[in-house]
Amino acid sequence: SELLKNIEETALQQIANVAKLAGIQKYSIAMSEDFALGILIIAFGAQLMRLFGFYVDSDNEKVWRKLWWSAVTFFFAYLVFLGVAQYIAWKESGPPLSYFVPPYASITYVIKYSFYHFAFSYVISFIIACGLMLFLRFINTRYNERFLWREEVFMVGISLLVLGHPLWIVYLLSLSIIACIGGLIFFIKKEGRMSLYHFWIPLSLLTILISRWL
Repeated sequence: SELLKNIEETALQQIANVAKLAGIQKYSIAMSEDFALGILIIAFGAQLMRLFGFYVDSDNEKVWRKLWWSAVTFFFAYLVFLGVAQYIAWKESGPPLSYFVPPYASITYVIKYSFYHFAFSYVISFIIACGLMLFLRFINTRYNERFLWREEVFMVGISLLVLGHPLWIVYLLSLSIIACIGGLIFFIKKEGRMSLYHFWIPLSLLTILISRWL
């Protein structure tokens, strides 16, 4: 009958809308990872520029501080963009997805949804990054900067920020293993202390790439 046909068409439309939403979410997550990779590639490029003498060591801390704040600004601006894109996708999809946005629902729901699905992971890694940066700066200053170069603190921050949760845990565990093995080798050979200077950014980059392949 005509009624059953209309019900069937409505059900198929709703299924298509839900599938569209799932596709948007999957695409948004992939885009976040691509954005993170872009930031890390720029950071790695800064390391290479310093290695080949494109800027002097006295400017190194200044360069990395700018990279850190640029990464924070652009990354969270991008997450806001994803939230706005989610709102538009719901609004233009029609029922039942359009019922999640005003005037049918409060804008608070869209904000909460976007925060949980897009930003929550990176808010955690941002908090961890800031906490570790403050700790490392405190320890390094107290012991006359014998452990780290000043710019390494910002390398740590960028690496943790873009990884999100829980990849930052994998990153720190991997870094700890490298530090222990490398420190043991240096101790046996009596060659002084191993530096992680050239590991912070490349290992973060490698962590994201491996996570995408698994």
